[in-house]
Amino acid sequence: MNASTTTQFLRVRDIVCTPAKGDRPASRGLLSVSASHWHDGVRRGIYPKGIKLSPRVTVWRLEDVLAITEKAGAQ
Repeated sequence: MNASTTTQFLRVRDIVCTPAKGDRPASRGLLSVSASHWHDGVRRGIYPKGIKLSPRVTVWRLEDVLAITEKAGAQ
């Protein structure tokens, strides 16, 4: 299989910023948005719909998320 045709997936924690909480340090995702903002944007159709892997696991294609960052950079 060619590496250029392999699709990579991201979970929400890879996409959004999360604040520090307890012993967990803050993390910076690909987009400067919170998880609630991301889920609201998905629900409203601003961000792409995720792919359900199981009832509790949803992922997004890396190229779809990167397209959002490129679109934001062009504006």
